[in-house]
Formats: sequence, structure tokens, C-alpha cells
Amino acid sequence: WNIEKMNDFFPIEQFDKVYLVDLCTPLCKIAEARFNAKGWSNVYVVCDDAASFKLPKIENDIGKIDLVTMSYSLSMIDKFYPVIDRIKTLLCPNGLFGISDFYVSGRVIDSDIRVQHGYYCNWFTR
Repeated sequence: WNIEKMNDFFPIEQFDKVYLVDLCTPLCKIAEARFNAKGWSNVYVVCDDAASFKLPKIENDIGKIDLVTMSYSLSMIDKFYPVIDRIKTLLCPNGLFGISDFYVSGRVIDSDIRVQHGYYCNWFTR
């Protein structure tokens, strides 16, 4: 949905390549079908871990990406520092990283906050 909305402001056809990275296979399949229906041959869906994914169609991706955006996803990743590190390696020297999210977790998480009544407690249930 975010890439489709981005198209309203920055036409997807003007980008060489657009990558959507997600860990959820069913959501990746839905996104791929939607992009195919729009005829966007330059949009690639990568169903992998955000901290270690490899970009298809790019040889040695270090420092080759101009723009990375994350929309309400970083706070959903338990250990997000490796994700930030991965993005840093991808960005070219003048690259941009745009993020919109709920909040950022502290570096140290109190175990009493994370586990309540035997269940994992994420941001939504705090």
C-alpha cells in the first residue's frame, strides 16, 4: 500500500528499481500480485529478514541505494539495530533514509515489561 501511495507523489516508473522487504510470506505474495497488476516491472518483493536481505538485480549492493523508507515497521522489529546497520551499508553517500513510526524502544528492555502473564508484550499491548 505504501508503494502505491508513493506513486501518487513520485511515479514508480521514474525509479530504476523499487524494493519492498518484508518477512511475512502471505503479505509478500499479496504485494507482488498488486504490483504485477499495475504492470510495475521495476518493483521487486524481497521476502526476507530486514537485517540480512539481499537485493536482487544488484551486484554488490553496498553504497548503491539512493532512498530507503520505512513506514510503521521499525517498532515491530524486536532487534532493530542490525536493520539500521544494514540500511547504512546500502545507502550511497548522499542517500536518504526516511522513517515514520510509532516510537523507538530503549536500548535496554525491562523483562517485566516485555513478558506479562506469560505472553510477549509488544508496543500495542503496553
